[in-house]
Amino acid sequence: MKKTKTFIYYTLLTILFLLIPVFVFAIINTMVSIKYETAESGLFEGSGCISVISGENLCQTIWIIRGLILLCTISIITLLIFRKRILK
Repeated sequence: MKKTKTFIYYTLLTILFLLIPVFVFAIINTMVSIKYETAESGLFEGSGCISVISGENLCQTIWIIRGLILLCTISIITLLIFRKRILK
């Protein structure tokens, strides 16, 4: 049972650490989309954020991904703080 807890703990910690660079890449990718896929003329509502191609609000996507990065960071800190209690 202890080996299983340890395995799950370190697997979860590793996954959370690896997700942060993936989310950062997603933000960079979305920022490139904002640069090349939005209307600059102001003809569309929220023209700085709405993709002309897909119609998605790209600024909202960035906010969601930033929230996911924050959630991963808080989860990592919590797991590290309570490591002894979890692996007991």
